[in-house]
Amino acid sequence: LKIPDVQIYRMKYSSWEPFVYLNTIMAAKSFISMITVYGVNGLNYSVGTDFTGSSVVSFAEFQRNPLFKRAKILNGQIGVEYYNNIPPIIYDSRVSRIVLYRVVKNINNFDTMGVLLLWLNEKNIRSMYRMNVPAGGSIFIIDGHGTIISGSDSPSSYRQLLTHFSGGKLPSAASASQIIQFKGRRMMLTYSTSAVSGWKIVALTPTAVLTHNINSIGLVILMVCLGCYILMLVFSSYITSIITNPLQQLLASIKKVQKGDLTQQVNFSSEDEIGQLGRGYNAMIVDIKDLIDRVYKLQIREREAELNALQAQINPHFLYNTLDTIFWKAEKNHLPEISEMVYALSRIFRLSLNRGNELTTVTQEKELIEYYLVLQQIRFKDKLTYEIDLDEKLLELTMPKLVLQPFVENAIIHGIEGLETPGHIQISGDLTDERISFKIMDNGIGMDQDKIHRILTKGDPVENNPVTVSGGYAIRNVLERLELYYESNYQLIFDSIPGKGTTVIIVVPKSCNWEKHHG
Repeated sequence: LKIPDVQIYRMKYSSWEPFVYLNTIMAAKSFISMITVYGVNGLNYSVGTDFTGSSVVSFAEFQRNPLFKRAKILNGQIGVEYYNNIPPIIYDSRVSRIVLYRVVKNINNFDTMGVLLLWLNEKNIRSMYRMNVPAGGSIFIIDGHGTIISGSDSPSSYRQLLTHFSGGKLPSAASASQIIQFKGRRMMLTYSTSAVSGWKIVALTPTAVLTHNINSIGLVILMVCLGCYILMLVFSSYITSIITNPLQQLLASIKKVQKGDLTQQVNFSSEDEIGQLGRGYNAMIVDIKDLIDRVYKLQIREREAELNALQAQINPHFLYNTLDTIFWKAEKNHLPEISEMVYALSRIFRLSLNRGNELTTVTQEKELIEYYLVLQQIRFKDKLTYEIDLDEKLLELTMPKLVLQPFVENAIIHGIEGLETPGHIQISGDLTDERISFKIMDNGIGMDQDKIHRILTKGDPVENNPVTVSGGYAIRNVLERLELYYESNYQLIFDSIPGKGTTVIIVVPKSCNWEKHHG
């Protein structure tokens, strides 16, 4: 396209590689009837099955054709045009054609070198798509002006089709489909618009063709459904046995539990819902057995407490009257210390018995500790001091009785008694986040971990050590009662350093589970 001497080139172009390539394209693409190349240097070359190079207008005349101006506007993009809509480029052409065109650019400086035209014979295109048109159907190619470019049926059929639309033309939508009645038959009308050319491809297909295979498809579906139903029956019976066998095993175990056998367990190895149900059932039986054991133990403890109370209350009026007599005798003989001891002992008896009630108030528990420490202070003289500081919000709350006194007693036995210097016990309590926290601190001799372990370990006291018996048994009794009333929802912290003292922290909920166990 850049050779300046066009005449010399025309004598030799038949052996030039690009034109050999164009001939190859013509041979491979039967729907292309001719290829024309115009060069800005005046080159005018065409190769085709029906025409020669002298069959097209010169480049000078082609430059005046609107097609050339459109190609320049597209600037390298492909344009499509119906040949009958533009001034003639091919001499004496009576064949309907479609032309694809674009300018050719220099890859070095992007200057326009010429224009390439591909001529498509409408007849060849129609023969290509007509093979895919179903019986009784039609295909039309319509340009943007509504002109029929190509069609498998007569133009009159298309004009008859347009009568189904208002204004006698297709809607402006880019694509659509609908069912219409055309030539006495139900037809599926479908059309879409090309984004390149703006032309519409309109297809009419008889609905009978679309539904032709529905009966055979329905028969296949019926056979498949029947086969699936048979397989479903087989697999459902198998799956049912997998589900019902464990359930039957579970039902048999439940019946044995109803008869009082709480050793029952089921063995489901699966990880599905049935397996989870079995494991949950096993855990429930264990919990029920544990709950029964705990309630049974609690009832035993109650009976023991009642027995102890009966033993301790042998004629309680006689005991109180006797103490009262001793008190007034001491007062009469001006013995205030004995009077104070007798009164404190009497109050301890009353608060400990608590009229047979297991629950007491924090105020009463505080009063019991105060009278106990009064007796101990008389015993140790100036060797023992104490301080009690309980939050006022705690005083009206309920708690199991005799919870704090054993730990105060433990502080004296294992801490204060071994001191050569004065000892001090500090008792405090507060309410935080619905939990009661008591702290008992002493500056005694402290304990090692082995002694703490002996005190806290459940079971009989180690050997017959009187110290362990007096301190450890009472504390272990407190732990068992805390476990019964609060289950595992309590804390007991023992912190002791030999030679520096001991700190005990008891944390319990604001309310205990006494009502839960006693209805």
